[in-house]
Amino acid sequence: MRAFLFAGLLTGVLVYGCAGGGSQSAYGTGDDAGVPETGGPATGSDAEAGGATPPPDAAACVHNTDCTSATLCSASGGFQCLGGFCIPTGKPMNCDDGVPCTDDSCNATTNKCVHTPSDGNCPSGEYCDTVQNCVQTLPCTPGDAVCDRLDTNACSGLWSCDPTAKHCVQGPAPCQQVPNATATCTPGAGGGGGDAGAGGDGGASVSCAWTYNSGFVHLQYASGTFTQVTSFGPPPPAGGCECKTGGTTDKPDLGFVDANCDGIDGTIANAIFVDHATGNDTNPGTMTSPMKTIGAAVQQAFGFSPAKDVYVSKGTYPETITMAQGVSIYGGYDASNEWQRSKANITTIASQSNVAVHAKGLTAQQDIQLFAITSSDATGQSANGDGNSSIGVLVVSCSAGVTIAGCTITAGNGAKGNDGATGTTGATGTQGVDSQSQTHGAGGAGCGGANGGPGGDGAPAGTNAGATGTQGTQVSGGGTAGPPGGVGAQGSCTLTSSSPGGPGGTPTVSGGIGGPGANGSAGANIGSFDSSGNYLPPAGGAGGAGTPGGGGGGGGGGGGTTHGGTPFEVPPCNCGDNNIAGGGGGGGGGGGCGGAAGNAGHGGGGSFAIAVVSSTVTVDQTTMSTGTGGNGGKGGDGGPGGPGGPGGGGHAGGQDNNSCSDQSGGTGGNGGAGGPGGQGGGASGGTGGASVCIIHKGSAPTVTAPQCTNAGGGQGGTGGTNGLQPAASGTAGLAIDQASAQ
Repeated sequence: MRAFLFAGLLTGVLVYGCAGGGSQSAYGTGDDAGVPETGGPATGSDAEAGGATPPPDAAACVHNTDCTSATLCSASGGFQCLGGFCIPTGKPMNCDDGVPCTDDSCNATTNKCVHTPSDGNCPSGEYCDTVQNCVQTLPCTPGDAVCDRLDTNACSGLWSCDPTAKHCVQGPAPCQQVPNATATCTPGAGGGGGDAGAGGDGGASVSCAWTYNSGFVHLQYASGTFTQVTSFGPPPPAGGCECKTGGTTDKPDLGFVDANCDGIDGTIANAIFVDHATGNDTNPGTMTSPMKTIGAAVQQAFGFSPAKDVYVSKGTYPETITMAQGVSIYGGYDASNEWQRSKANITTIASQSNVAVHAKGLTAQQDIQLFAITSSDATGQSANGDGNSSIGVLVVSCSAGVTIAGCTITAGNGAKGNDGATGTTGATGTQGVDSQSQTHGAGGAGCGGANGGPGGDGAPAGTNAGATGTQGTQVSGGGTAGPPGGVGAQGSCTLTSSSPGGPGGTPTVSGGIGGPGANGSAGANIGSFDSSGNYLPPAGGAGGAGTPGGGGGGGGGGGGTTHGGTPFEVPPCNCGDNNIAGGGGGGGGGGGCGGAAGNAGHGGGGSFAIAVVSSTVTVDQTTMSTGTGGNGGKGGDGGPGGPGGPGGGGHAGGQDNNSCSDQSGGTGGNGGAGGPGGQGGGASGGTGGASVCIIHKGSAPTVTAPQCTNAGGGQGGTGGTNGLQPAASGTAGLAIDQASAQ
């Protein structure tokens, strides 16, 4: 705000001067001090106050600018709008618009106030707007001349009004920047320039010139040869001054500098050239007679001593590449444009294999530069059931260094791991041994020592009780032991009667069932690599075997007896004349074995843009994308427990038939059955496949300016069961930019 401020009206006295100060007068009070009102009737503080009467010739007004006269800018012709009337001030018109960044003045020629925006009144990087004061973006309306004042130098780019954003934007500099050259811009007549049709001069003309940077020249190709060009005018060559003089060798680089001036980025004499469009693998691989496939060119380059490199023209190559000792591969060339090189020349290795580029066992430094590399989705499983992995570039045991630069690498999806099998059924316990006559049967052999108990012996001849059976065996953690059978009661004999021996008891309770095996826990979230570069995803955790059932109890022995009768019989039959033994009890059955643990679910295959195993690798300015890791396989259920062995049979007691009476000893009890084994533990599901842009085993690669996009790890497989509860699901696959697989 640059305007002269003048004294206002003192209370009750008309003082001539500039409008300002908000002073009260005999004609009312005004708020026009320094800042003109923007509209509306003369109300509020502009209304008359005190009832005083203005001069009879005073004009009505709302703002100071409503007041006019032929001499507003003269020493005494100014007015102030007070109380709704134009009051003379005796001073020049006050033109202050209240916007600090504008330069305000009264133009005596037009007899009007002029408000000129001055960007110099604003902080650096801001512009003066006549309404908002200093702003970072200058408002405009398409077609107006607001942006013209910013065109102070046409060489830096002209300003115009953005029709959507409606603020001033600067266009590009008119002189193109080219590699290894310096542009010089000279404005033409018209100076800074302006917007055509908007009050400007239609844009100042400029002239552009370029000079080579020291040590660089441009090569012009004609009739199969390159000629050094020492000067050029508009337009400049698109590649600029691409040749660096003084060099003898030139390794291709991402700056595309021709360091030996042979016409291309690289060394023509040290290269085999490949072009899918015009090449043939029977060709020698020269620039004019290129080969067709990268793989054939690598083998041809390897056949030279020393080995050559392979330069590949843009296009898609449906190949899987195996790197050879001493042979680097470089993409980004254009066979149709004198084999010039650029990032715009997309050279794609589109492999139908789950590993697109292999580098194994190399002892010379190798480059893989400026390729788009894609590996296919992995399918199937390895011999042990792990899901196969998809890898863009696999580097294994390369000691001298492999540099991957300027590439775009996309890995496919990993394959699912196989499900784990159900555990095998436990073995059946051995049957208890049948009793032989009076002698008891032995207990059957059980799993892990959970044997059946022997039966009890039958009673010896005479009125004796049989022996009790023996309790079965319980092993630690196994089912409870079966109880034994009770004894057979002894028979009786009197002078008048006798009774048979009682039967031995058969156990009414078998051996107890074995306990279930413990379920497996989930595995790790990342696997490892073997020495050949095969990814080994983690399997699910294994469960435990079920425990054996308890051994069955032995059967009780039968009771013995004797004949009895009347003494008047001839011959007489006395007690004890005919003693009869009881039968022996059968042995208890052995406890069954616990079921085997379920087999672990296999891990899903990974998706890796770059996998490094025991190698020195540098990754530079490379964009990487991974697919989804394969899902882990389901964990197997625990196997069923084996049945317990059946009990052995008890033997019948002795019998005697004579003239006195018929009697028998008690039959031995059968042995009890062994308990079944417990179900095996369920295994955890396999780990989901990892999704990692750079995974390494051994030294971590050196990485510069990477870009990584992950599709996500695979899902862990569901767990098996031990019959009581499920095992844990497998761990979800790791999804990360870079990871160690140690």
